[in-house]
Amino acid sequence: MEETLQMLKDLTDASGVPGQEGPVREVMARYLAPLGELQYDNLGSIVAVSRGKHAGDDAPSVLVAGHLDEVDRR
Repeated sequence: MEETLQMLKDLTDASGVPGQEGPVREVMARYLAPLGELQYDNLGSIVAVSRGKHAGDDAPSVLVAGHLDEVDRR
């Protein structure tokens, strides 16, 4: 639980106004890196790819999506 609270604090403390999401992207990449290979697109999106040991055509896919510029603490 402490790790989750620290992650949320790190994300909400990072500046992420629309068009300037770099600091939030850096924090998110740091937390995603241990989960898999990070890939980036030209718009600044981050994708963490983690392949299972027995991945095949029938393996399920999971997507967790969010907007970096919407992370805000009030």
